Amino acid sequence: MIGSASINALLVIFVLGALGLTLSLFVGTLTNTLAPCVISFIGHAGLSIFIMYEFGLDAIGPDASSYHDVASRMADAFAGTGPSVPFAEGKEGWIYVLGAIYLVFGKQPEAGLLVIAMMMAIVPAIMASSSRMMGWGSSAQTAAWFSVLLPALVIWPSSILREGPSIFLLSLMVLAVGLYHLGRVVPAGALLVAATFGMMWIRPTIGIAALAGIALATILVPWRRNTGTIGALVFLLPSMLALPFGLIRGGSAFDLTTAGTLRENLTLGASTSTGATSEGWDSFEGAALSMLHDLPGASFGPFLWQIGSQPLTLAVDGVTFLALIILAVVALRRSNLRREVIALLLPSIGVLIVVAAAFGNYGFAVRQRSQAAVFLIPIAAAGWILLRQRHRPPTPQDEIARTHA
Repeated sequence: MIGSASINALLVIFVLGALGLTLSLFVGTLTNTLAPCVISFIGHAGLSIFIMYEFGLDAIGPDASSYHDVASRMADAFAGTGPSVPFAEGKEGWIYVLGAIYLVFGKQPEAGLLVIAMMMAIVPAIMASSSRMMGWGSSAQTAAWFSVLLPALVIWPSSILREGPSIFLLSLMVLAVGLYHLGRVVPAGALLVAATFGMMWIRPTIGIAALAGIALATILVPWRRNTGTIGALVFLLPSMLALPFGLIRGGSAFDLTTAGTLRENLTLGASTSTGATSEGWDSFEGAALSMLHDLPGASFGPFLWQIGSQPLTLAVDGVTFLALIILAVVALRRSNLRREVIALLLPSIGVLIVVAAAFGNYGFAVRQRSQAAVFLIPIAAAGWILLRQRHRPPTPQDEIARTHA
């Protein structure tokens, strides 16, 4: 209940709430996405705090309490009143940030939730700006609203888990692709390397998959503004230097000879288990076959006929993700800007392959799948506009919006 909130918690909510609303107003006004940014912040802040008070910190993810406890001890370590606390490699980045937040605002999970809400308030502006840069000016507002209303981007960032920060960093990768498309190689490369290194500390498997897709698109796609080999190297090389760092931090997640065991471990004790076993999958060939076998389920499951054994909310997420894919296909088939579609489609596919590789329970898969949606949103928004208006070439207004984004 709200009445159970302490005075300190209410003060944190007031201070960070005011700061977040100010940030939303500023970023929204600057990018012409005022309503989506403000609604995203208020929605995430209100929903996350309501869920925590009414259903507990672990209502969305069973490991949220663990994040809170370790971050609280990390705050003590920062203050010099306690020992440093080890945490699983690849996850500790958000723990360090959350610990720093607790050091400043006290050990109030509300502080972490509101900081995530601020991140999510910026995402609609990033999606709209990226759409304009990629040549989809007419669908920029649609992309902003998709990032606000998509169920996966509403639910999973409404907790102190890694999903909110990860989604924010991946959206910065999308923006980097947009800047590169405009020929702004140096700022694009700087933004990409910052987002990549952040992902190496928060969710390295997803970060590496997304970067691999972006690199593949940069090499294969004939960009409208060709920056040449030097431009491509400036854009990609600094971020590629993060790959060994991420591979080390990802640990066993990158060991294909134990892929089956990882999947089986994810099923243990999980109410959303897929029933996967390690038998026959602990090899490179087995890992590759299991990815192909489980890619449909990891991308669109749980399916409607599985509702009896899986939560309805997860099935709804599968349906909405399928809708994103359909709209992306519409954009790929009907848009004159197919190279831009492919440039964002490849990193999304990379993320889905990682999800399929660790397909042990639907809850975990849906949480990770939400991060593939970040790359699909600008494409799906363009597909939605094309579906409504039928195919038409880009207008002069679209070109102006792209040039001045």
